[in-house]
Amino acid sequence: MAGRLQRLRERTNGYTVTAEQYVRFAYVALGALTLIVLTGAAVRLTGSGLGCPTWPKCYGNVYPPLRTHALIEFSNRLITFPVSIAAGLAWLGALRRRPYRRDLVWLGALLPLGVVAQAVLGGFTVKGQLDYGWVMGHFALSMLILVAAVALVWRASHEPSQAQQLDAGTDRAIVRALRSVGTVAMTSK
Repeated sequence: MAGRLQRLRERTNGYTVTAEQYVRFAYVALGALTLIVLTGAAVRLTGSGLGCPTWPKCYGNVYPPLRTHALIEFSNRLITFPVSIAAGLAWLGALRRRPYRRDLVWLGALLPLGVVAQAVLGGFTVKGQLDYGWVMGHFALSMLILVAAVALVWRASHEPSQAQQLDAGTDRAIVRALRSVGTVAMTSK
């Protein structure tokens, strides 16, 4: 592992990311992940989930037919590419951030891993003809990735000494807000 890190350091010519720069990486990743959740909601709300009944292609082509549901579904799939880049940069930025913080690296790693898992789960959801279990698993994983992204932004915005000074009331308020959003999202169709 130390050898890999040394080679990475050599290939990047010692490029580092400041704490302030890294907060921007984290916010961009959070924004991108929020965008894909919103486009996923548009797919669900418009009934476009099987607008492209094959995966990863749409009707066997690399582009969708000019039909509303196919375009909505395929647009959600296309957004995965820039979201993957933003999530990957959040993790890579955490590796290059100075001072180095292991907590940011672990949280940052959850984002690209979650995006990859979402792509695979999305494929199973389509192949499973939008079976309720697949859809709910896809949604639940989306919420977990968003929680990780919010935690990443919050932790990147606060140095450990600052974070320890915040009272437990702040943590409770954040958890209650996220629980409320999750409850509303789970009960709406």
